[in-house]
Amino acid sequence: MNVGRKLTKAYLFSAWQPSALALGIFGLLFVNELKLHNLFVGWALLFALAASFIGLLASGVVQVIKGRRLFGMINLLAFPMIGLIVAWGFGFLLFAGLFHEEPDNFGKDIVIPAGMRASEPLEMFDEPGDAAIDKFTETIIAAFSTNKPFAGSQLVSTDLPILNEFATTNRQQLIQQLSADPRWFVTEEGGKAYAYRRLTIGGRWQNSLNGFYSSSSIAPSSEMHFQTRIVIGFDGPVFAEPFRRIITEAKIGSGLVPIRVVDAKNDQGKESYLLLQGSRASVEIFEQSLLDARPATQLALGELRRELAAILSFTNAVALSHPPALQTGDPEIHLAKFMQGGIYQVRAFVNPGETRRAYLKVFEATKNTPLSADRIQQRSISRIGWSTNLSEKFRYQSEITVYEGDWGTFYPARFELWFAPDSGNSERKLVDRIFRIEGWQR
Repeated sequence: MNVGRKLTKAYLFSAWQPSALALGIFGLLFVNELKLHNLFVGWALLFALAASFIGLLASGVVQVIKGRRLFGMINLLAFPMIGLIVAWGFGFLLFAGLFHEEPDNFGKDIVIPAGMRASEPLEMFDEPGDAAIDKFTETIIAAFSTNKPFAGSQLVSTDLPILNEFATTNRQQLIQQLSADPRWFVTEEGGKAYAYRRLTIGGRWQNSLNGFYSSSSIAPSSEMHFQTRIVIGFDGPVFAEPFRRIITEAKIGSGLVPIRVVDAKNDQGKESYLLLQGSRASVEIFEQSLLDARPATQLALGELRRELAAILSFTNAVALSHPPALQTGDPEIHLAKFMQGGIYQVRAFVNPGETRRAYLKVFEATKNTPLSADRIQQRSISRIGWSTNLSEKFRYQSEITVYEGDWGTFYPARFELWFAPDSGNSERKLVDRIFRIEGWQR
């Protein structure tokens, strides 16, 4: 106990120990981030660095109070100076991470065995049957047309009582119908189940990065930039916290509400984030554009009223135990290229026969080495449709990134779609297939 007190006292009343400790910890953190890339060590050193800054500040204050003004001022002045060094160091690491490409040799020596069939990813998916037509996507694009500017306002109606059905006996039926509907991607984030509304891209139902759709993807010829995301959180808000600066919160049935519109960073127009809270579920709508009016937000609320009411009315009318299937036949899994090498859209037609979630596992096919295991599994979680007639098939779709390897280095990878049932039974594989892929070049 006495030793600890002596060390603490020596530290607090020293002119150099607090600064030396902070610089030493940052030096170790800098080396780890630049060369070793150990995640656990990195977080431990980051917390230690924060503690050393608190100690440096405390030493300066204590010494000034105790009359040791010279040593105290040295430590107090060292606080911002070392802070600048740390800021410069992190800026260098960020710059190095963006522009210094270390070659990833994964896959360079892998040869596809003669007897292994590795399919080529498609350039893009085709929809079963005709191209997908989504009136909602078309309406949003039209709302941002420079020829027909949207004549709305920043006031939105909170009249969405259908959202409260997620707190009744209709809850599971609504979730199950959304899970089987190609217009919606049902997944989870941090254990919270939610769905985001897909928009069509080139006549196809396609996932997007974190559910955001922009003019550059759904309307590349548009003269006006816009971006939106529409989320239903089945058990309350999912993404609201990072948007506190621009958020508008309201409850179902609270009348007309003015949307808070804030200038976006980097000259990207104006942003808003509506959080509409029901008795259990919530709706979150992000919108970014040059307009003061919020056309995407207003159109999304209208679309939610129509879609959810139609789903509930249809299921009540015909007493469906499950949604209608998209096709019949054997399980299938397909891969399509997306944006850059190593980023892929995955689509499957399967029927797990019961409810809960499906997700992907990906392995290098010659040695069964797991690929980007934690990231791919979490990112690919999706609830899908099902029925007791196992010949019926329902769509699974997600977008994932394989980080092992570089652009132009191709190797065989086995994509497996797994299912974890609500019943508590063991997880099981639904379908698999080997594809010739490349990794994303960082």
